[in-house]
Amino acid sequence: MPLKLSTDETQKLIQLVKQTQWNYQLSQFEDKVTKEVLNSTNRARAEITKKLAKVSPTAKFTKQRLTALGEELQHVSVAAKAQITGSITNAAEVAGKASYTAQNKILSFGGMVPNFNPVALSATQLHSMVTKTPVGGKLLNEWVNGAFDYNIQQSIKSELLTGMLIGESYKDMTKRLADNVFNGLDNGMEALTRTYVQSANVNAAFDVAEANADIVKGWKWSSVAENRTCIRCLSLDSQDKVYALGKGPTMPLHARCRCFPEFVTKTFKEMGVDVDEIEQAYHPYTVRGSVDPLTGKVIPGKIGVGGGKIIETGRFLGTYEDFLKTQPLNVQTQILGPGRLELWKSGKVALKDFADAKGNQYLLTELYKAI
Repeated sequence: MPLKLSTDETQKLIQLVKQTQWNYQLSQFEDKVTKEVLNSTNRARAEITKKLAKVSPTAKFTKQRLTALGEELQHVSVAAKAQITGSITNAAEVAGKASYTAQNKILSFGGMVPNFNPVALSATQLHSMVTKTPVGGKLLNEWVNGAFDYNIQQSIKSELLTGMLIGESYKDMTKRLADNVFNGLDNGMEALTRTYVQSANVNAAFDVAEANADIVKGWKWSSVAENRTCIRCLSLDSQDKVYALGKGPTMPLHARCRCFPEFVTKTFKEMGVDVDEIEQAYHPYTVRGSVDPLTGKVIPGKIGVGGGKIIETGRFLGTYEDFLKTQPLNVQTQILGPGRLELWKSGKVALKDFADAKGNQYLLTELYKAI
């Protein structure tokens, strides 16, 4: 017997499908563009290691020699940094361009909203948005420079000195550098790429909303409902505040932040769309990682390309706090930690109280003093 849905249930299902499609589209973008930049990182690492291999194996590694080598590698890294910066910029531009199209479709409810103003930026405008918009207080080239400077200027000398002390051959030292120094660039560049791609997506969403401020009342902070969502983001989601366009916390809030603005619009009928209103849309959630067969503890997977293994999915109504209430004790403990979980379970502190209005996280000592 076919399942019959009411009009309200049908609209909720449509909204859930649209939201899921949007989320998966973002994930596909992240995977594609992150791999592109990681390929650039690998090429840069190979270039630097190749440069190292040209140094005479019989050369003495005195302090002066190490200093000279560090300076030589710094010159080589300039080209590598430029290569990676360009790749991240191109990746974010591609994602941003597609996000404008997707966000236009979402806010116009598939083109049904009359007098809707679609937004699109030129290639020059997108390039400027990516390269000149700070994320975490730094421009893109500053983030890339910082990642390289740390790995090359600090780590390389330490690894070479270690190799000297234990009597490694030059071939072994080169391998040591490739494995321990330059390999560390992958995680940093992956995080940086995802952050800038997400920033382009978020900027696109806000641009489209601001172009249609006559139908958009404001926006809410919407975090990914997962067991790996950070305290700052889940707290902002649980605050359930409606911010005016151009106001509210900075988004993305941190590296790898996957939060997205949820816009509060006029009713469908006020926008000229003849469909029943949706009282409240369902949000999808996932629990990722693996389960320890002995303790039953959920071990969260790495937030990276492809994400961790999904061990549970579902849907819920409300904020992140409503999602957390549906989870077993071991998952709640993994998300909040024992101290915050105890405070939350006692009812003395809600999730919205774990961070301030800007997303700055309170320490446990500050939370205890506040109750």
